[in-house]
Amino acid sequence: MRQMPNNIYTIGIKFGGVALMQDSTIIGNIIEANGLLDNTIKYLLPIDNRLWVATPKGISVIQFSSYKPLQYTITNLGENVGLNNCIIYQLISFKDNILAATSKGIYQVSNVEELLKQIPPAIPLYITTINTFRGDTSGISSITLPFQYNRLSVNFDAICYNVPKELKYYYRLINNTDTSWKSLTSTQIILENLAPGQYELQIKATIPKQNRYSAIQKLSITILKPWWQLNWVRAAVVLVFLMIVFLIYKWRVGIIQKKESEKSLLKTEMAELKQTALRSQMNPHFIFNCLTSIQQLVMTGNREEANEYLVKFSRLIRKTLELSASPYTSIENERNYLSEYLELEQLRIPGQFDFYFTIDKDIDIFKTEIPNMMLQPIVENCVRHGIKHLQNRKGIINIEMHKLNNNLRCIITDNGVGRSKTMHTTPFAPHKSYGMDIVKKRLVGLQGYDGKNYFVEITDIFDDDKIAQGTKVIVQLPFLINNL
Repeated sequence: MRQMPNNIYTIGIKFGGVALMQDSTIIGNIIEANGLLDNTIKYLLPIDNRLWVATPKGISVIQFSSYKPLQYTITNLGENVGLNNCIIYQLISFKDNILAATSKGIYQVSNVEELLKQIPPAIPLYITTINTFRGDTSGISSITLPFQYNRLSVNFDAICYNVPKELKYYYRLINNTDTSWKSLTSTQIILENLAPGQYELQIKATIPKQNRYSAIQKLSITILKPWWQLNWVRAAVVLVFLMIVFLIYKWRVGIIQKKESEKSLLKTEMAELKQTALRSQMNPHFIFNCLTSIQQLVMTGNREEANEYLVKFSRLIRKTLELSASPYTSIENERNYLSEYLELEQLRIPGQFDFYFTIDKDIDIFKTEIPNMMLQPIVENCVRHGIKHLQNRKGIINIEMHKLNNNLRCIITDNGVGRSKTMHTTPFAPHKSYGMDIVKKRLVGLQGYDGKNYFVEITDIFDDDKIAQGTKVIVQLPFLINNL
């Protein structure tokens, strides 16, 4: 037992290290696990805050920095300074030196402060060989392995001749979060089944009782991703997938467009057939009225007029057949056609009416087209149910055409007797208006019809005394330009 400063007593226990006691209370115990050379204590020598402990394996110098709490460092002087294969019986301080009585004589520890402050030399540690699927290699600091061959063994060794049994080895494989050191029982590390990524293998050696350590040996390890995890493969897969999706989309869109195109074409053809059917209905109506006029001329004995009428009628019928071949005709052709028809009616009722055309100057009558024979039934009604019944004035029929936005507005005006006097005998009556009904149906069948853009509007004209002075019909049609 020896006394330290602050009334601290140290007790050397035969096989239990050093115990520290203050006021009959044990405040600590220092054993081999804490850094002592051995748990068997032969002699204790306190000097200031140092305690020199003699053991069968050498001298452990304990430097106390605090007693409450207990804090200290241990410097071991054993085989590293020649204290080997001897028994230490006693320790004496003499002129800044420490004398140790051993079984083999007196051992003197000189320059104590320098010796205790001396940093122990590093333990030489080397990675000797690295074994992979390619064979053995050495002298490298990094290695790259494919995913399917990611097994490797690392062999290493440390140089230490005096206390080889005290050597301890540790390693750690750093990858993101794993930084803990693991102890080794051999000088070989086997790594396998590593996930793709970057690793750093670190190895170190230490002799704890001598506070000696080696430099950390490092090996950078790269495990490549399998081919199916490579970025370019993933990008290619995504690209192929997108291409397939795009092709399927294009294929589906193509099918839908084809079906829609077929439907649209069928719808257009049906609309055209409907228009053709309506025009075909109009032709018999027109022919019937003309033949009725010829019959009246024959019955009244006007054979020459009937013959001239018949000649012009045949020419008009030929033009009617020509116009019927196409759904649209130019304004010029429509004007000529209406002019021939009205001239034919003038032969039937000579001197009873005149007709006039007024067309906006900004309308190209040769390129602007309208549905053919659309205005003929309206003009025919003007003659047969308006002008024909006049008695005290000459009839006038005005046919006007104006451009209104994207539409063509046609205004047909007559100064006839009006609808009120012919309500029960004229096609303007709902159950008799065959020609007008056909015109309205043809308007509905026009492409782009929405119920507001194309229409027929009939208005009676009265004077200040509310006496009928004629009829005005407004027909709004699409404004079409043929650039061919």
